[in-house]
Amino acid sequence: MKTSFIIICKNAEKHIERCVDSILSLGVSNSEIIAIDGQSEDNTKQILNEKPINKIINQIGNGIGNARNIGLKASTGNIICYLDSDDYYVKNSFLKLHNSIISQKQLMAIGGYLIKSNDPTATPFQAYTPGGFILRRQIFEQIGYFREDLEVAVDHEWFIRFIRNVTSYEISLDVILKKEIHQDSLSVLKQKKYRDEIMMLLKQKTPL
Repeated sequence: MKTSFIIICKNAEKHIERCVDSILSLGVSNSEIIAIDGQSEDNTKQILNEKPINKIINQIGNGIGNARNIGLKASTGNIICYLDSDDYYVKNSFLKLHNSIISQKQLMAIGGYLIKSNDPTATPFQAYTPGGFILRRQIFEQIGYFREDLEVAVDHEWFIRFIRNVTSYEISLDVILKKEIHQDSLSVLKQKKYRDEIMMLLKQKTPL
């Protein structure tokens, strides 16, 4: 059983080393790390090149959906783990959940909780974000890839399909992920666009 870690990054020099190191610290055998770089203009690429990463791919297209799909297509693992550049894993929780999905062959996905790393008063909440889940590759064959026509609500739309169509998954109360919310976060920069896309999805008459 092989695990593919897919990192999505752009102009992430402040966060990318911590992200990569959190993967390396897991010590997961038979794994690969793939980084999709969205044409960074800072030192992101240089930092990536200094790390033991299997593939660094320059994103030619645009958007988070496109980047996630490029990484998925380039990966070879049976287990898929996504991380955004400002994410990092909680080691013990990740390994616990990873062992669970490896040992339970009927389990298609397992998710946990996340916490905002730069807010000491933050309460953990259920992580319906790709970084908060460990996924079997078959899920993407079943419900499809990420939509590339959406700019901000990409993950939200994918998880709607996930919840509607995937029955064999578990949610753990363990905090698996820490995410730094900062002024450059996509959800912060484009709040109105996110709301507009969510409203568009809610108004769709056909099932997602």
